[in-house]
Amino acid sequence: MDDFQTTSKLNLIQHHQSSSSTIKKNQILIRVFFCLIILLALFTGAIIINLVYKYNISQQKLRTDQHRELVRVFCYMTRHPDSCLPAVSMYATPYIQTSPDDVFNASLQVAIKELHSLTSLSRALILKSGEEVDTESIRNGSALFSCSSLIDDSLNQLNKSLTVSAGFSVFGTGLNPDEETAVQDKIKGMKPWINDAWRDLWSCFGILEKEQSTAGIELRNGMQNPIMYVGNIIDFLENRDRILGEIRFQELMADHCDGFEYLSTLVLYAPQYFVLIFLLCLFFRMY
Repeated sequence: MDDFQTTSKLNLIQHHQSSSSTIKKNQILIRVFFCLIILLALFTGAIIINLVYKYNISQQKLRTDQHRELVRVFCYMTRHPDSCLPAVSMYATPYIQTSPDDVFNASLQVAIKELHSLTSLSRALILKSGEEVDTESIRNGSALFSCSSLIDDSLNQLNKSLTVSAGFSVFGTGLNPDEETAVQDKIKGMKPWINDAWRDLWSCFGILEKEQSTAGIELRNGMQNPIMYVGNIIDFLENRDRILGEIRFQELMADHCDGFEYLSTLVLYAPQYFVLIFLLCLFFRMY
């Protein structure tokens, strides 16, 4: 009987020691798994933060690249792309999402700004010639006055075009047939104004070609950029379908690139999320 009690006590002690050892091992494993989960969670969080940061940087770069490419598409459809690119880029800001209509309106603003400067120059030259009383100065003043009137008319035509273009989408993509018909009607109304503005400038240039005075030469030299910029606007409207086709192609390519980037990111980082989920499930099972 005593031997049986002694054996039972020994078994209880061994069982207790074994249970204590198992509990300690489980506690150690739980701590290890908990630490691994924390480390993996921190690592995954750092990756997510890094991805968000890189995404914001890439989006800013993408907006800049899209802006440049959009301006390039427009300007390469003109007769003077080298003068078009830097001028339009100044007005169509790359820091916000640039639309085709933004580029078109920017080209109008560039031409209007140049004509404002040309108007001021012509009036200053007229005042200067009016201070002189010789026959040559009077003849030059008459030519300058005729030119100034043509420049003013050209400026008014462009201002009307800008007002109209600001109220609807000249280069909108994805228009339904009714919207496209309405846009074409608006464009038909704008084209005569812009063509008249261009002809007025060339008429002024023709008048000044006959003048060899310093004032005439100065004003004639100042007309080169406005003539080019207004000509670019005409080219934009004439090549509207080609421009929109190029823009749609670029949008399609950009969508494919975005999809590939998303899949590559998913393939690269998805295993880490599965490992984290597995460790969490294992931790709760052990706990």
